[in-house]
Amino acid sequence: MAENIVLTNKYKIMNREIKFRAWQDDQMLQQPMSGNYALTRFIGFLYEDAPIMQFTGLKDKNGKEIYEGDFVKFFKDTERIEVIEFRAFCFTVGKNLNFRLQELYDYYGTMEVVGNIYENPNLL
Repeated sequence: MAENIVLTNKYKIMNREIKFRAWQDDQMLQQPMSGNYALTRFIGFLYEDAPIMQFTGLKDKNGKEIYEGDFVKFFKDTERIEVIEFRAFCFTVGKNLNFRLQELYDYYGTMEVVGNIYENPNLL
């Protein structure tokens, strides 16, 4: 069974599955996270410098999971593409620390994952 965490703030209460993926040997690797040491086992299979990305708990308009390092296209007022980052102990959109994961709820249902920083670096 996957581990869950409840995040509480003034905006929402979010119960999300804790999941990770990694970029290694020109491919994206994912493993189900279940049990107490699942993340430790997953990391044990990776190279020391393999980047690890965490699941935000959100999905795009097509049902695709949104991870740190993904490029997301927003369709609300104007169309733009930003990268999801984990900075200052929270998920952020691009380098803007004022646009945090909570604000993504305003775009929920209109955003779409269009790539990631490893497979589509040209979108940077």
